[in-house]
Amino acid sequence: MTTFAQQKMIQSATRDWLASSKWANPYAVTLNLKQVTTVVTDRGFASQCLDEQSASQNLRHLLNRLNKHFHGNAARRFGRKLQVVPVVEGGTTHRLHYHLLIDLPPKVDLEEAYPLFVDQWLRTQWGYGHTHVQQCYDDGWLDYITKTYSKPDFFDSIDLQNLNMPSLTAQ
Repeated sequence: MTTFAQQKMIQSATRDWLASSKWANPYAVTLNLKQVTTVVTDRGFASQCLDEQSASQNLRHLLNRLNKHFHGNAARRFGRKLQVVPVVEGGTTHRLHYHLLIDLPPKVDLEEAYPLFVDQWLRTQWGYGHTHVQQCYDDGWLDYITKTYSKPDFFDSIDLQNLNMPSLTAQ
């Protein structure tokens, strides 16, 4: 566990790092997750509780679907991916959910993005309603998703398995 001063230092460095990236058409997305789901086992049905690993895997499934939608076979063949910053919140006291800062292709508008996110999210195993999608016009969303007060450990809240920032690695 890091101290408050360390959390603030990590938060500031993270904000600077992410803000230095180029965003063509950024969207703010909030995705809620089912906390329990029913799975089929060799003995019938069982309940499975959501954990952060399952949440991360579920988000990866969504991102694979979105990459396929926007990049076609190039997503699989050449590794083309959308730029995304995923932050997980919740846990013991609140429903686990994701906040994303995601860069969609320039031609995509909210009328196309919103139904696509809702449809594809609900097709995942843990996807749950109350999906919010809106276009970003400033750094406000980045500041919101990198807040520290709702996270026990700020750095652990960034889903590094699903983080994709190609514009930073290309600089």
